[in-house]
Amino acid sequence: MKKTLIQKFRIPSSIFIGAMFFLLMMFSNTAWNDKDSIFPGVFFFLGIILVGLGSFGRLWSGIFIAGRKTKNLISEGPYSMTRNPLYFFSFIGFIGVGLCTETLLAPLLLAIAFACYYPLVIRNEEAKLRMVHGEKFESYAKLTPRFFPKISNFKQSATHTIYTKNILTNFADTMLFPVCVGALEFIEHLHRANIFPYYFNIY
Repeated sequence: MKKTLIQKFRIPSSIFIGAMFFLLMMFSNTAWNDKDSIFPGVFFFLGIILVGLGSFGRLWSGIFIAGRKTKNLISEGPYSMTRNPLYFFSFIGFIGVGLCTETLLAPLLLAIAFACYYPLVIRNEEAKLRMVHGEKFESYAKLTPRFFPKISNFKQSATHTIYTKNILTNFADTMLFPVCVGALEFIEHLHRANIFPYYFNIY
């Protein structure tokens, strides 16, 4: 199936947003460090929790969808609660990474970037599912929210077949968020050691 314009630019767009985010972090520092405040610790703690949740959720969702995307309609596990668990948990992970900067501006900017682009990706992918699965997808869509999970919908069979050839890719994708946190910590140490100076503070 021929890739749409949104599909072609999804990865380059994500790389661009990530590059802009880390450039901002390279040249800035959290303004909360200049105050006698518990906010940096609170933000980082909450960020780590969300990064862990986002990483686990992406791994869980990837196990269900790996090797089946589009050609099969998955409606169990995380897909029983939301039609797009991979993107939901990615959103959670992005917010977590943003909070690990110990600022409020960073997660806000990431949330805005996500909200501007990923709804287009979701609509594009769901249009394909409608075309492939027709009424079956329509019935699934009526019962399952598009993005935010409905926990009461959860259902999962006792066994599930995993396509092992996709597992390593799934693991690699899951490592994105902890690697980002590590990179942010490295940048912070460069700032503290005056190896790489920052030029302004952000809240």
